[in-house]
Amino acid sequence: MLSHAIAFVSRPDCPICGSDAHHSLYELAYDHPQMIAYLKEFYDERVELDSIASDHYRLTQCGHCGFIWQPRILNDVGMMRLYEDWINPAASLNKAENRGLTTHQMHARHQWRLASYFPELKPPQIRVLDYGAGWGTWLLMAKANGFDVTGLE
Repeated sequence: MLSHAIAFVSRPDCPICGSDAHHSLYELAYDHPQMIAYLKEFYDERVELDSIASDHYRLTQCGHCGFIWQPRILNDVGMMRLYEDWINPAASLNKAENRGLTTHQMHARHQWRLASYFPELKPPQIRVLDYGAGWGTWLLMAKANGFDVTGLE
């Protein structure tokens, strides 16, 4: 029987090389006040927070190839809700076209936090793949900061 509930799917092994050797870089509960504030602002309060509150946002790095991924992602029902209901395309484009300095500063802070995970590398040596890049504003800022970037939507 197919479930119509939003849930998370586990991807424990590296999606690039298949290695099971990895370590956690970052984790924050979806019901953490900081995460709730972010989700409400980014998705204009359209996210059904109770449907994801019991899980955590995680970033994991492969110990073999260095790829960084989310080991838990929304199931098909959750992805459909994300792209059909939570993301408003017109509002998203409007945000992208009218971003202020505060947004670019936030992107820069995120990118320098990312760089801090690799203290032995300079930004041009850090390759970033943004899968689900949206309008590409995060990637444009990363490129301006010297990172080697690739984006897909």
